[in-house]
Amino acid sequence: MLIKFHSTTNKKSNTCLNNRPTQILIQITATIRNLVTNEQARSLIIKDNIIKTLFILLRSYSLFNKYEELVLNISRIFSKLSLYKEFQILLENSKNSVITLTKILLKHYTNNPLVVRICFILGNLSCEKKSCIPDIIFDYIPDLVQLLELLVRHVINKEKKRISEENDNHDENKENESDQKKKKKDYYLEKKEEEDVLIKLIRLIANMALNNRAGPIIAEIPEIKCLVDLLQIKDINENEELILNIVGAIANISYYNISENEILEERLVIAKLLLPLMFHDNVEAVIEASRVFGNITQFEDVCNFSKKSKEYQYFIPFLNESAIPDSDKDDHGIKKSLNEGNIDLLHSSNTSEEFLLYMTISTKLMNKLIKYIEYAENQQNMVMNYLNNESDYKTNECDKKITENEIYNNNIISDENNL
Repeated sequence: MLIKFHSTTNKKSNTCLNNRPTQILIQITATIRNLVTNEQARSLIIKDNIIKTLFILLRSYSLFNKYEELVLNISRIFSKLSLYKEFQILLENSKNSVITLTKILLKHYTNNPLVVRICFILGNLSCEKKSCIPDIIFDYIPDLVQLLELLVRHVINKEKKRISEENDNHDENKENESDQKKKKKDYYLEKKEEEDVLIKLIRLIANMALNNRAGPIIAEIPEIKCLVDLLQIKDINENEELILNIVGAIANISYYNISENEILEERLVIAKLLLPLMFHDNVEAVIEASRVFGNITQFEDVCNFSKKSKEYQYFIPFLNESAIPDSDKDDHGIKKSLNEGNIDLLHSSNTSEEFLLYMTISTKLMNKLIKYIEYAENQQNMVMNYLNNESDYKTNECDKKITENEIYNNNIISDENNL
């Protein structure tokens, strides 16, 4: 039915937007969009070649240029489906479909709602390191990075212009106060939309950088430095999601220690920008910043910078596991630290030297806590396996019976060996 209406629409070359076949197509795609969250409906949509038909509609550029609402509906369908494994597998096996999405993204980059959804789709498909999506759109990587640079420059220039206008209008009369409020509201709505585009595109590029073939190519493109420029003008308290995606992308790209890595060339600037994030309340920000520092602290100039930055010295030992003494890595290390009375420093640290030692002890405690959690999970699995097999022991008279005393004794021995 979709194909039939599509053919009818194309035959009427002089038709207007409100023609009946087109409106029916828009209603059909809107209905499909609402159905994809239902498991049974989604299964039918994927199995009944509806996806293939929708891609045929997308490939018709004349149709897209005339009917943006229809194509936006299709992109919404795909963006919802991209959260499900069945659709991801389907697209990974359809090279032409992935290329179609990429071409539409690059051609219609000014259509923010469409760009957001296509980037979201491709980002979901490429979030795993073994994804084949970066290989499929490998030839379009430079275009995607250049598009990012274009959008970043637009945002930066717009921000500069806004600041300049605010300074010029600072002494204006209050007669224009209502107009200024309206302008600010419109500006922030537009800013939110543009930020959403950047978040989705940066996430896509960051995911593609996980690919060992695509990552080095992304790192060598000069325009990728725009990530650092964007990081300089944004604040995590106002643009949390954007900052997290920028830092995540920088972490993935800085992983490749190649001579022409454009991100690594900006490592000192990055180190200064990310230093405050290491002490931020947002745990994810600390983790992403730590990943970046783990990549850039292998360079001498960054290490020299660390000597001049007192705060920077506090977390450098934690970027390298070898900084923890071997005596504290065994099963009895935590007990030794506690017996020596080091834990008292947790309550009495006043000097910077004691604070550094406090951080070291906290790291040791966390390492041991992780080990004990793993041990507890193993013990729980053993108990669950025993309970699942208990009926087999009862029915098979030849098997050795396990008494409650034996289980208790085994647990005591196991606990003693792991203290």
